[in-house]
Amino acid sequence: MPGSDFARVAIGSPEPLADKDLRTRAYAVPVSQCNTYFAEWTALVISPSHALTFETMPRCAFKLRIKQGAIEEYEREHARVWPELLAKLKAVGISDYSIFRRGQDLFLCMRVEDFDRAWKELDGDPVNQRWQQFMARLFEPVPDLTNGERFAMMKEVFYLE
Repeated sequence: MPGSDFARVAIGSPEPLADKDLRTRAYAVPVSQCNTYFAEWTALVISPSHALTFETMPRCAFKLRIKQGAIEEYEREHARVWPELLAKLKAVGISDYSIFRRGQDLFLCMRVEDFDRAWKELDGDPVNQRWQQFMARLFEPVPDLTNGERFAMMKEVFYLE
């Protein structure tokens, strides 16, 4: 594969979704298009040696908690997330991102190759900084967050493909 221009590209979309520092070319594709036995998203990796491999993107999950009186506003704002923020989330490698709510508790689940790297890059992004500042007033501390933890990360104990 000639060239050193690497980008993550969604099937059917000519738009680059991720950074140029990848050492492989990666395309986000639904496995169902490649193998009828699977329906999860994977990264189809074409290595510089031209070998084709399938690598499932890791899933990460964590908890947040919104203030009692902020539920309606939180849901309203997430129904209209800024397009430039959505583009940045994709650019840092986040995909298949969902937020579930039960009362004040939020459960966030996403696929991302390197969670820490993605959030470090988001921390330095002006659009994400504005979003975080705008939304901060809606949150309260997560009850079981331990000292030194930024996010109340959850451990996956079961997964059915």
